[in-house]
Amino acid sequence: MGEVFGHAAAEAAAAAGDEIPRTLADLDGHLLVHYASALSSATLELEYLEDGELCAHPMAASITVNGSDAYAAACHAGLGIVQVPRMGIRDGLASGELVAILPDLPCPPLPVFLLHTHGRRLPQRVRAVARWIADVITPELE
Repeated sequence: MGEVFGHAAAEAAAAAGDEIPRTLADLDGHLLVHYASALSSATLELEYLEDGELCAHPMAASITVNGSDAYAAACHAGLGIVQVPRMGIRDGLASGELVAILPDLPCPPLPVFLLHTHGRRLPQRVRAVARWIADVITPELE
């Protein structure tokens, strides 16, 4: 269907207390909220695009979570920087509850797919739901 770009963000009060990072060097001393779909020893990094190239800045994490609700809650609790799709932080940025971290260095894009089960004959109601999902999600894609 397309791609969704994200940004790094942090809870505004926590970020203000520690000085909001404006450069990659400013990230030193700040913590990430690490998202892992399975507990792993993956390297903790803030990923970003610079001149179209994927780059990463190593960071420490305050907590590791394995669910999107816990990820958002950790950010809102001021536990660290998260990287989320723009649509996931739009309201928090607008209200001032969240602040963008290094907005000129977006997160790498995530592909968005709409899949259905195997078979050529897709029931009409499944087609209707798929069209509705596409209509809702497409404006958010790039």
